[in-house]
This record gives sequence, structure tokens and C-alpha cells, in this order.
Amino acid sequence: MKQSTKKIFLSIAVLGLSFALGSCHWAPSTSSSSMIIIAVDQLGVNEVNCDPQSPTQARSGIALICQESVRFTHAYTTSPLSGPALTSVLTGQYPFQHGLRSNSKSFLPGRVNTLTEVVQKRGYATSFFSGGAPILRKLNLQQGFETFDDAFTPTPQKLFKPFAESQEAFKTWLREIRSQNFFSVFYVPDLAFTQTVTVSDLGQTRNLSFESQFEEFDESLYSFIQDLKSRNLWDSTLLVLVGLNGPDRGERSVELPNTNLFSERVQVGLLIKPSQKPRDQGLNWSYDGNLTLADLGVTFFEPFEPIHLKDLDFPVHSLQTVLKSPFSEKKNPPERFILTESAWMEDQPIRYSLRWGQYLFILDEKPQIFNSLIDRFETSSLKTHETSVRDLWSKIESIRQKKQWLLWPEPLYEKVLKWQGLAAGKLTSWERLAHRLKDDMEINNLYSRELLALQNWENLERWAQGMKFKDLEKIAHKNLKKENRQKFEDPCLATLDLPHPKSSD
Repeated sequence: MKQSTKKIFLSIAVLGLSFALGSCHWAPSTSSSSMIIIAVDQLGVNEVNCDPQSPTQARSGIALICQESVRFTHAYTTSPLSGPALTSVLTGQYPFQHGLRSNSKSFLPGRVNTLTEVVQKRGYATSFFSGGAPILRKLNLQQGFETFDDAFTPTPQKLFKPFAESQEAFKTWLREIRSQNFFSVFYVPDLAFTQTVTVSDLGQTRNLSFESQFEEFDESLYSFIQDLKSRNLWDSTLLVLVGLNGPDRGERSVELPNTNLFSERVQVGLLIKPSQKPRDQGLNWSYDGNLTLADLGVTFFEPFEPIHLKDLDFPVHSLQTVLKSPFSEKKNPPERFILTESAWMEDQPIRYSLRWGQYLFILDEKPQIFNSLIDRFETSSLKTHETSVRDLWSKIESIRQKKQWLLWPEPLYEKVLKWQGLAAGKLTSWERLAHRLKDDMEINNLYSRELLALQNWENLERWAQGMKFKDLEKIAHKNLKKENRQKFEDPCLATLDLPHPKSSD
């Protein structure tokens, strides 16, 4: 091909792309559209795969969003705890700024301005639909929400409210507000409950696994999107699918899910589908720069009012420019530290990690430093004095001392065993722990309750005798007598020469 011909083809390609971008009017400004945030527990970056070559199920909601959204490949949560992370989305602040730092004894102070309060003042109808704990009213996240639906009573058979049920509540609410612009948030804990039976749209019962829960959520998301389209709300609505934390796969034996600050737990999936005109063809691209969920909150705030709270050590940046064009020269913010923290263990200091480019710094008493670019699974820790990280570590130490952050001590092995057993929720785990941690009454009570629920009277009697639990010993003894009596009175055993159970006090 001649050089002049190549130039002609190149010019045509550039003009075609320019026409496509110019004719497709994306409206990243949230001030003129409704907004939906779907915040999902255990939705990591690998669960949000927009590769068209990758196989997906036929009714995939994520695949639909991918066709018309920007995918952020290096989004990091501000905390592996759901409450602090979601609060960062709603405030544009890190947990140490907004004040909600745990899922239990912490709550959002009333003085903190939330996105919900801002949009409500501008005439938006506001609603929140929670799938259950820990996102409940006690966190005070209901500020600005006219409807805050956290009504759910857990049972042993049903520990959460599935996304599909929250959808039905949302549909009812939509009928009430009619054609008003709205701001709605869904908290979806579904992926964390891998022992819950799910059934596909074809009526097939899935196996019990993380993958089965993900398929169920993906199908529910597909139905949700189709319903928005049928109501003519899809194009006019800005929709965000965001993970609050990554999946807990137990890949690090010495790490607990809620204090794990490695990438597999804190690098989350993030898709943003801006509002657009109905005639537009959806465009999609990826953004590979580091960002935090606090940046996501600032992005929502920007069209309405600026956030005045600033921190020079941990600046946050709006993503509005990224949403306008994949070729923006100013879309990449200056290099900065990205902060993640966990305040889960109340009897220990808060655990912090910082990211700078490809480097991960975990601020433990024995610091852990990784080059995630060449050490993808973050297994080979660097030394603080190595040339590549020495200057960065010096900056981190300066920040840490200024903010008076303590280095995180490694928890006792027995404590790790305890919480791993609690997370597993299985008798085998509690039995092992109960015999190892005999002084821990929480484990002992859980093990005793499990034996009672299973009516395992022999083991309960031995356990109660060893621990000197007289009441439990009596319960086990009486039920063993009852079982023996039933065996003796069984007509099928009448012909056998069995001794009658001895009576006892």
C-alpha cells in the first residue's frame, strides 16, 4: 500500500472515531439524571470482567453494563469493612475523615454532609435498600434518605435479603414517586453467603459455592436492567456497580478477611454507566489509574457542590473527566498515596496500607512492602531500605508520625484461629477451637449450642463433664436415657436380648 493511501485510511479512521465520540452525547453530569448505586460485598476486580472474548452466562447483567460503561481496573476500597467503604462513596471522604470506621460501634456523625442530603435538597427522591447487616440504621447512613429499607429479620435458614427482593421493593417505591428524578442505593451482601441455595432462571438448583451466588446475582442484575429499560429509565439514569471489598477465598492462612489489606481483598470491581440520549450508541473503555472509593464520592458531589474538606497527604479527585473521553490529557491525577484501613479488631490499633503506583505498603510492626507489578500475588516482601522504596517509606513514616498512627501488631495465633473458626461457622472448626481455647467462653458457647442443635448428646455429655457445665451435663444425660429407652421399646428390637437401661437420679 502506498504511503498516501495509508494516510487516507488513517484520516478516515480518525474522522470516524471523532464522529462517534461527537455524536454520542454522554452526560456524566449527574445533576440532570437519576442515579443508582449498587454496592456489592465481595465483588472484586476479577468478578467484573468486560472482555468480550470471555464466556458469560446468557442472562448476564454485568455484560450488559459493560457495553455502555467505563471500567476502572485499579479501584481500591477505603476499608474491607462494608460500612466505612460505603460511607466513603456517599461522602467522598476516607474513614478517618468521615468518622465511620467499623461496622459495629461506629456511626456516621450528623455533621458530615452526604451526597444524599445534597441531592434531596435539589428535588431528588431518595431511597436505600439494604440486604441486611451490617448496613442498618445504627450506622446513621439514613441521613437524607426519604426511604431507608433495612427491614429484615434473619433466621438460621435466611441470613440476608437477596438482591432480587430489594428490586421488588424498589419497583414499589418507583410507582410512588412517579416521574421524579431519584437517587437510589442498594447494599447487596449476597456473594458472602455461599451456603445459600440458589435456583437459575431455568429452574436448575445450583451447587453451593461463591460462583453459584455470583451467577444468581448476575441474573438478578440482568432482570433489574431489563426492568429499567422497560420503564424507559435506563438511558436517563447514571448507574454505578461497585464492590465494597474483594472476595474472601481464604488464600492467606494468616490473614483474617476483615483485616486483610492485600489486593485480593481491597481491589474492587467498578463500572460507571453515565446517562445518555436514547439514540446514542453506548461506548465503553477502561481506566487503569489508581483510584479510591472516596474519589467515586467526589465524582458524584462535583456537579452539585464542591467538597471543602481537604487533606494534603491523601487528596481525592473527581472522575468526571475520565467519563467524558478516553483520550483526555488531564484525566490522570498526579501520583499520590491511596489509603485503605481496617478498624475491625477493637482491642488492637487500626491497620493501614498505602499504595503508590505499583507499590503496596502494609504498616505492620514488621512492615510488608510489595511490588504488585512483578509480584502479582504479593508474596515476596521488600525491605524498607531497598533503593526502589526507600524514599517512599521515608514519606510514609513522616505521614504516620504526623497523624499518630500506630503500627499494627500481629494478632495472637489463637485469636486468628478463633475468628477463622467463627467465619467458617462449622462444627468441626468450633470443636477444634473449643478444645484448644478452653478459656474463651464465646467459642465454648458456640460449640455447646451447635451440639445442642445437632442433638449430639454423647459428645455434649463428654464436653460438659470436662468443662464442668453441670446444666449441660444434665440435659445430655437425660436425652441419652430417653434415646436408650426408645431403642428398648422399639418393636423391631423386642426380640433382642438387650439389657434395660439402668435408672439413675
